[in-house]
Amino acid sequence: MDEKDLKELKEFEEKYKRKTADVNFKSVERVVKALKVIIVGAIVPLILILALIVVIAFLIIYAYWHVDKESIIGHLEEIYPDKYTVISKDVNEEGEGYYKIAIKDNEEIVFNGYHEGNNTNIEDSQAHKLKYYFENLDNEELKKNFIGNESYYKVNENDSQEFLKYDLKTYISSYEEIDEAVLNCYQMLQYCKEKEIYGYVIFYIYGDYWGGFGQDDEGKNYEELLNREKNNYIKFAMENNIKVNEIPEQDIEKYYKPELTIVLNGEELEEYNEVNYNYEIGEYEIRYFARVIDNVESIEKLLYDRGNVIKLKYNGEEYKLHYDNNQLEKNNIPYVCRISYIEEIFNAKVTYDIENRKVYINII
Repeated sequence: MDEKDLKELKEFEEKYKRKTADVNFKSVERVVKALKVIIVGAIVPLILILALIVVIAFLIIYAYWHVDKESIIGHLEEIYPDKYTVISKDVNEEGEGYYKIAIKDNEEIVFNGYHEGNNTNIEDSQAHKLKYYFENLDNEELKKNFIGNESYYKVNENDSQEFLKYDLKTYISSYEEIDEAVLNCYQMLQYCKEKEIYGYVIFYIYGDYWGGFGQDDEGKNYEELLNREKNNYIKFAMENNIKVNEIPEQDIEKYYKPELTIVLNGEELEEYNEVNYNYEIGEYEIRYFARVIDNVESIEKLLYDRGNVIKLKYNGEEYKLHYDNNQLEKNNIPYVCRISYIEEIFNAKVTYDIENRKVYINII
């Protein structure tokens, strides 16, 4: 092969390589285009599916919060710990009307409900729950001291559906029986707490006097409740001159803690003047301390907030008032202030006149 043939052969090889590369590039380009079509075709349905899932999830959440929560069942499950099921109903298309409802964990407890609009829900679940658990109380010694009292009311006078009111009552015949009556009520409180009953009332009745206990008393101990009830009864007896002679003098001295009026530096305050006894701490407290000290000239007022002193100075010491609790914390005085704190901080001289319901406080 001569030189001319070699040159032609090389030119042919170069042309072949360029043509092959061009074909390969176009093939790759066609493959890429095909893949784009496939990918786009797959992504669009995927996006649609994901969007559909989001919409369905939103509708479920919306239905739960905006339909169920506005229904009688939603109302019940928002405020009570139980779960409920509808037994029967007599309602319109909007779900307004009367319901028969049961507690899921104990379908023997069946009660009535009435639903109207978004906000009107009337039901007697806790009355039926109290009635059921009282009637099924195993402690016969405790149970025999109480009587279940039931009465009924209607939402609309012309309707046949009635709603239950239910409470427990125990009766005593002498002052000496108050201790036992309060103990029985305290034990019944613990039982109601165990059964998660809400909004109940337990009464003990002595003649014209009614003592009452409810859910707010569940956290109190027996001694605290007894002190309160003896105070309440003795106050009632003395104010109405009823059977005062049967109350021991030591009990009157110990338990009779009526609300007192403040006489400050010789002048009886006309407003913000109440002093109340706190049985948890065992002493009287000034309810509106910030208002009271505003009447003492020897206390320098440094700062006010909405008419209340919140910063003051006395004997060279600065103090602030706080609303967090009823504890004295260094130079932070509670707004509801114990009489003993007044004595400690301001060297106050305090005299109680229980008979005339006054407390004399002198701050120099």
